[in-house]
Amino acid sequence: MNRLHSIIGGRDVFAINANWTVLEAARYMADKHVGAAAVLNGGRVVGVFSERDLMTRVVVTGRSAANTLVSEVMTRDIVVGYPNDTEEEAMRKMQQAKCRHLPVIQDDVLLGFISMRDLLQVEIEERNQEIKLMNEYLHSTPAIAWQ
Repeated sequence: MNRLHSIIGGRDVFAINANWTVLEAARYMADKHVGAAAVLNGGRVVGVFSERDLMTRVVVTGRSAANTLVSEVMTRDIVVGYPNDTEEEAMRKMQQAKCRHLPVIQDDVLLGFISMRDLLQVEIEERNQEIKLMNEYLHSTPAIAWQ
């Protein structure tokens, strides 16, 4: 069972500043190929800004991405993960909060950001490893001679 620290270890941490404009944040996220980012204010996680926030709180409402601050449209009521949380705990938190992204923090410091896709990929890799081990076991077991 993987812990979040092993999943996020070695990854770049992408975050945006609460006082950036939505346009700046969208360009940053597009450049980094991420669908969501933790929002920082003074180094502390204060929210999450996602493609869904962009669509529902900016585009659909007709706000200007160039004139709207991330702090005005970010998701503030966030759930966080901790380095020793298991992937199952993280998935449960996301399901309960109906979100797809989870900042991973320790002592108010952002360590990484994990998505539901990341967790599903870990699950797939674990299943593939189990299948491989079962196949190796089956092919290495001597056949039983029936008489």
